[in-house]
Amino acid sequence: MKEKILDERQLERITDNNWLHEFNFKAAIETLQLEGLPADLAFIQKITATDDAFKNYVIGLQRQRLSGGFVPRDEREMVIKAFSDLYDRLVGKISALRSSLNSGLVLKEEAGTVAIDREAMREKQEKQATITIDVKKAKEWYSKLLPVVEAWHALSEYEKSNGLIETTQLQFHELTPFGWYIAKEGTVSEDTFVNVLKSWLKKK
Repeated sequence: MKEKILDERQLERITDNNWLHEFNFKAAIETLQLEGLPADLAFIQKITATDDAFKNYVIGLQRQRLSGGFVPRDEREMVIKAFSDLYDRLVGKISALRSSLNSGLVLKEEAGTVAIDREAMREKQEKQATITIDVKKAKEWYSKLLPVVEAWHALSEYEKSNGLIETTQLQFHELTPFGWYIAKEGTVSEDTFVNVLKSWLKKK
């Protein structure tokens, strides 16, 4: 009987919850690249370090552009508007990007940009969805179930061999969210027992 098992339903929930974060991450990276801004890991970390990090970065770019000596008023106003528009176009994407990074996405650098490390993400999610089973409790509980299944088989065989109606069906379930009936020739394996009742068998 395994001490650690992967909760497939929990893994599915974790994966589903990460979908929006992954989408927002990709959209933000694509937008940065379209604007001609860097999209490497160091830059991403810089502009998402705090709530105001991206705003401060844009202000710094604007000051740098205007610090080269005399700038005519019209050109100054044009530069200020250009950087203000840049900020407005990107602020929502950067905010969503920061939220995505805070959700625990695992990143890797590739080809001068940054991407989600799928292998590392899967490993992390599986670790989050892995349950440690109280093996002693599981074995004791399972040992109480088997005699019931065997007795039911004996009853079913007796009814069948004597041309009697089937009086009993045996249902194995975890109370929530559903159960199923065991076929006459079937039983409940240790693996099935633990997987179905994992929420009751978790080590505390």
